[in-house]
This record gives sequence, structure tokens and C-alpha cells, in this order.
Amino acid sequence: KNMSINSDSSEEIEDSKEKPMPGAYYCLAVLSTVNALNYTDRYIPSATKEFIIEEFNLSDAQSGYSVLVFLLVYMFTSPIFGTLSDYGTSRKALLLFGIVAWSISAASAYFAPNFAAFLVSRAFVGVGEASFVTITPSLLSDFFPPQMRNRVLTIFYAAIPVGSAIGFILGGVFSSYFGWRKAFLFTGLPGLVVAIFIFWIKDPGQGTYEEEMVHVGWVDALKMFWNSKVYMNVLVGSVFVVFGLGATADWFPTYISRHVDGANIMNAGLITGAATVVGGLLGTLIGGFVADKLKTKINNPYLFTSAFGLVLGVSLSVVVLFVSNMPLVICMLVSSQVFLWSYSGPTNALTANVMPASVRTRAFGFQLIMIHLLGDAISPTVIGVVSDATGSLSIAISLAPITIFLGAVIFGLGWKFLDENSRSVAPIATEEEELQSIESSASCLSKKTLNQVQEIVFSSVADMSTVEGDSSTESDVQPAISEQLHAEPEMIALSEVEYDLDSSDDAADLAS
Repeated sequence: KNMSINSDSSEEIEDSKEKPMPGAYYCLAVLSTVNALNYTDRYIPSATKEFIIEEFNLSDAQSGYSVLVFLLVYMFTSPIFGTLSDYGTSRKALLLFGIVAWSISAASAYFAPNFAAFLVSRAFVGVGEASFVTITPSLLSDFFPPQMRNRVLTIFYAAIPVGSAIGFILGGVFSSYFGWRKAFLFTGLPGLVVAIFIFWIKDPGQGTYEEEMVHVGWVDALKMFWNSKVYMNVLVGSVFVVFGLGATADWFPTYISRHVDGANIMNAGLITGAATVVGGLLGTLIGGFVADKLKTKINNPYLFTSAFGLVLGVSLSVVVLFVSNMPLVICMLVSSQVFLWSYSGPTNALTANVMPASVRTRAFGFQLIMIHLLGDAISPTVIGVVSDATGSLSIAISLAPITIFLGAVIFGLGWKFLDENSRSVAPIATEEEELQSIESSASCLSKKTLNQVQEIVFSSVADMSTVEGDSSTESDVQPAISEQLHAEPEMIALSEVEYDLDSSDDAADLAS
């Protein structure tokens, strides 16, 4: 009777689960702004590549080492931050650490006396960005209900093309007028200012929209990832897509400056930046919007939108590789970017929705490891090696649209054969694990609490026996239960900790 919930209360609870948590939109605004700065710092090296090659006397292959070092550190530290978050470390503290770390490290490239020191600065940028990028999707998922996550993550990821464009533009302009070092200095330091706004984010806690929170270890978490066909489809498809997009992002300003009529480093950065911000922003927003609109019309709309958009984007990007006319290159580049960015919001929303809160941060962290390890951590260097070997950057960069198309095929197969609504669940605890949980809970009971629990159990059993026509009474039932409860004192340890459970409701909850 005490455990029952009336229909009005039930409706209120269900209604609350349809709404964002307090402070959700402030959190989204702050984190989206930080994400833009994150990608500004990430793409400054790509925009200044030709100047860095010249100063440190590098080959095309060696120039890709900065991306390789950054992403290797980035992906191997991501699961560390994911684990810390899932096991209760303050997410605000981890976010602050990440933003401050990457901002200082990015700016420190200004002082690099040689290429080795420059690589060290990029490695520490990877540490800071790993903390931020791993934690934010999970944090936003705890602020917003599942049906809003695609739109929310679409807005969050729309900051990527904006930040990337700022990096390309500022990198090209600063390098041309003030030198490449000042480009790193003046784009790194603003992160320290924005970090202040993290203090006003109120973390709602993990699993705010989950029915239950079951904490699992890494072994069980990896089994959950593997057993989720939707998660694995998103992961494998993203590997191919990120390989191609990473190669394009790192090499395209250089490609334009070498192969497009009338181009140089400064206007190549401006062209790439403008195409990224216009096409990327539109593509990310349109992709999320279209995926939500298709929910009532087709199965697996998120995977369909991702696959279809990437196929169109690849088709347009191939044209760019066969023309040298500046206006035509700009037109095709912007158009291709619109479709190539359409997959970002839907695929990340899928990851958030199919994984329970207890492993969601680690799910994003593991995804980051794999897509970067096999994707954009190696693709810029691969393009550089092929360029050096063939003497043609055009041949080398043509690998990018091929791998993106393969990613689109994988998403297409997922759309055709999988179910986006299938959700991964935590492994069922064994009998031994359940017993350990009971022992842990029982050890917190005081004598006073245990007596209250016993009284409720006794009366409940007696009532049930009477209803069923059994002649047993409370006095008959109580000795047997008392004997059973105290037969194994090591199981039900009576601690000296006292709890305020004078309320019959609280005692009833505990008894249940």
C-alpha cells in the first residue's frame, strides 16, 4: 500500500521525462561554443601546413606527423576520461581540465624551437580535447530526453564546421601576414576565457532519463558494444568516413594552393574555411532535421540520412578533383560539404540512444579510439606517403572519396537490415553477484532499522497467509523468519550506523 503510486503522480513522472533538465539549454550553448574553439585549434596546423613544411624542412609525409601524434594521444586518453566519468569523477572538473590543457598547449606551439617540440605541444592538445570530446555527448544526453537528442547533438556538432572554418581562415590569414606561430598563439588562448562559463553548468547526474543504472566493468561494456549491431554499424561506417574526411581536411588547403588557378596559401585557407562553415553548418543542421522528419515515413531514418547524404557528397567532391577553375571549385566544394556533414548528428544520436547511461561515455570514448586509430590518425600520413611516392597530390587525395563511399555503403546496409530502436542492455548479474550486492546493502543496516524491516515483513506475510485461507498467524510466521534472518549473521551484518527511518514509508521502501 505504501509502495503504490497513484495515476496522477505517474503521469507527472512520465511528463517530466519528456522535458529537458534545468539548465539544459545553457549547457548546450556553452559546450557548443567550446566545441567550435576545439576545432579551431585542431585545424590550425592544416591551414598553416605549407609554412611549417618550409620552416622545418619537412616532406609531405612528415608534415602529417602532427595530426598523427595529436590523434594517437587523443584516442588513447579518451577511454581514461570515459572511465573516470562513468565511475563518478566530476564531469565539470574533467571538462575544465580538458579546456585549459588544450588551450595552453595549442598556444605553446608559438614557442616551439623545432619540429619535435611542436609535436609535443600537439600531443598535449590531444589530451585536453580527449577529455572534452569524450564527456560532452554523454553529459548532453543526461540533460535532454531521448527524443530530443538528435536535434541537440546536431546543434552541438554544427559547431564543428564553424570552428574548423575559423581555424582554416585565421590560419591562412595569420600565417600570411604575421607568421604561422602567431596563428597558434591567438587561437589557443581564448579557450581559457570560455572555460570560466563551465562553472555555471549544473550536472544533472548520470542516467536521468534511464529506468535504472547498472554499473558494469570494461569487459562487460565491450561485450555490450560488440553485441549492439547498430553501435557496431555506426562505428565501422564512421571509420571509413573519418579516414576520408580527415585526409581531406588536412590536405585540401594545400591541394587548392597547388592545383587551383590563382590560389595561394591565404586564399586556399579562406576558400576551405568558407566552404566548411557554409556547407558544414547547413549539412549538419539539415541532416538532423531530415532524419527527425523521416521517423514516421521510413525505417531507420538516421542510418538512411547518413548513407544517402554521404553518397551525394562523394559524387560532388569527385568533381572538385577534376577541375581547376576557382569559381567551379568553390561551388562544388560547398555543395559537397553540405551532404558530407549530414551524417554527424544522426550517427552520434544513435550511439547515445542505443547505449545505457552506465556505459554511454565509454561507448563514445571507445568509438573515438577506433575511428581515429583506423581513420584520420593515419589518413593524412597515408596521403603524404602516396603523394611523395607518386609525385602527385591529386592521385593521393583521390583515396578520400573512395573510403567515404565505403562508409556510406555500410550505413546503407545498416538502414536495410538493422533496427535503430534496438537498445543494448547491461549483462544480467549472476546469483553470486546478486548475493554480494545484498550483503553490501545489509551491512549498512542498524538493529533499529532491521527490526522495523522485520515487523513489516512479518505483518505482510501474515496478511498474505490470511487472504489465501492459511491459518497461519503473525506469531506463527515471526519465529521462523527471525530464525532465518539471524541464522547467517555474516550475511546480514548489523553495523552501528543509525539511520533516521522512523517514517513507516521509508521503512516500507527498505523492506521492499
